Amino acid sequence: MWSCSSAFQRVASLMFMAPKLKPQRPHQIAETGAEQLVKKARTMTTESSMKDAFSQYADYLNNFNEKRERVVKASRDITMNSKKVIFQVHRLSKDNKDEVLEKAGKDLEAVREQHFARLMKELQGTDFWKLRRAYSPGVQEYVEAATFYKFCVSGTLSTLDEINSTLLPLSDPSLEALQINILDYILGLADLTGELMRMAIGRISDGEVEFAQRICQFVRQIHRELLLVVPQMDDSYDMKSKMEVMLQSVIKIENACFSVHVRGSEYIPLLGDDAPTSFLLGETRDLISSLPSEKGWLVSQIYQFQGRWHTEALLQGILTCQKHFEAKDSDIILVTNPKSGTTWLKSLLFALINRHKFPVSSGDHPLLVTNPHLLVPFMEGVYYESPDFDFSLLPFPRLMNTHISHLSLPESVKSSSCKIVYCCRNPKDMFVSLWHFGKKLAPQETADYPIEKAVEAFCQGKFIGGPFWDHVLEYWYESRKNPNKVLFVTYEELKKQTGDMVKRMAEFLGCGFTAEEEVSEIVKLCSFESLSSLEVNRQGKLPNGIEINAFFRKGETGGWRDTLSESLADAIDRTTEEKFGSSGLKFAC
Repeated sequence: MWSCSSAFQRVASLMFMAPKLKPQRPHQIAETGAEQLVKKARTMTTESSMKDAFSQYADYLNNFNEKRERVVKASRDITMNSKKVIFQVHRLSKDNKDEVLEKAGKDLEAVREQHFARLMKELQGTDFWKLRRAYSPGVQEYVEAATFYKFCVSGTLSTLDEINSTLLPLSDPSLEALQINILDYILGLADLTGELMRMAIGRISDGEVEFAQRICQFVRQIHRELLLVVPQMDDSYDMKSKMEVMLQSVIKIENACFSVHVRGSEYIPLLGDDAPTSFLLGETRDLISSLPSEKGWLVSQIYQFQGRWHTEALLQGILTCQKHFEAKDSDIILVTNPKSGTTWLKSLLFALINRHKFPVSSGDHPLLVTNPHLLVPFMEGVYYESPDFDFSLLPFPRLMNTHISHLSLPESVKSSSCKIVYCCRNPKDMFVSLWHFGKKLAPQETADYPIEKAVEAFCQGKFIGGPFWDHVLEYWYESRKNPNKVLFVTYEELKKQTGDMVKRMAEFLGCGFTAEEEVSEIVKLCSFESLSSLEVNRQGKLPNGIEINAFFRKGETGGWRDTLSESLADAIDRTTEEKFGSSGLKFAC
């Protein structure tokens, strides 16, 4: 590949090769008109050759960069569609094996014939090794999908030659065929072990312990063989880091198989759901049963984990999230307490970061036809419903929401450069909103639960996600310690200065507004009046069964006065003052 420096070196060589004029002596100064014309023509020739050289190199580099962009796009398409194949294979069970594998096989073939063919068309006939880093991620993901599929079909590993042979029919016979190299094959193979680990845990949950044990032996063998290869690799930096992750996958499978072998098949349904994915392993059941618990409001029981109170379902989602979620530096995570402006913030952030992809003025914006909770996934809720959900399938930058405390966030979120937008609300307004939300969702369960008892539990921190004050202070201190990672905003600020706060969030996320852009269009689209009037936010249910209209009540500040007596409001105020103390954090009423 021509670099800018090499291009300048070639230009410099041409300059040295150009005719040079000898130094003039005094008696040579007087020149005839003809001699001056010859000198001028010679100079013009040199300048012309330099311009031609620069023009050629500029054309080459421009064409090369355009090709690189097309190759990157093709690689991303291969990655995305290969992940879909992997996700399809994860649906495999003893009852649907033929159906699932047939669909996965067709999807894998489509990846080759549509997306891989486009990549090969770009690269054939060129020095494609120069662009390896541009297409390597897609190739590795394809290797992972192809080997994962082959293992589930036959229990064997696809070799590099077997994979490359499937690509040969896509090549132009007159040109050098693009073949996957050994390094990309091994890197893809390393990622395969992570998928096999997830499949093994899932099969144990379904009672297919023998299949999980076969996976364990297979992953052990891959790890053992690669331990012999990696030290001999020259370009092995990525591989060495992947070997550490692979070892963790082996350990997780071995621990799960050992646990079942020693304790027997200890599974319990989660909240009465008999779906295979909602069964807990014995070790998780033991963990939950050992936790402090209280009779909950809205639910029969809440459990204290890492200092926070959760329902059993959300606790399972949090545990899965902690184990499996891998944050990316480009991720945007919205963190809130329940009923603290989550729906509004989801809408604002979605419209904000996608404003060029989905112009607000277009008339067909996704927020006009889709509920915000379907556009921005709730992480622990998704992991509870679908433990094998692959968040890497989300479009970049990924926008997600959680109620998880900072202490309990997955380690990858804390260690990455992802952005966290935290929004909190005056605790009295938040409590009242949650109170009405609960009465709408579970009228029978809350009918005999007096509000005085609910306020008492709230002040003690014993409500879903509580204590409220600890949750807020963790992110408050983190925002002061690391302001480039955590942006702390309040619901009251957003209500009072929505446009300014949207601009502030945009700057924080690195997608600030230009002078010509109109912020008011996003503010209007995402206003309570606009969203609550849409049919998509008034009818139907979310996948978790909650009525969609339950998320839109009043959307105002100071509404607690209509529900709380003076004594109950004072109880929350006293607790707030006691908990926040000298933190410097104040709430507007």
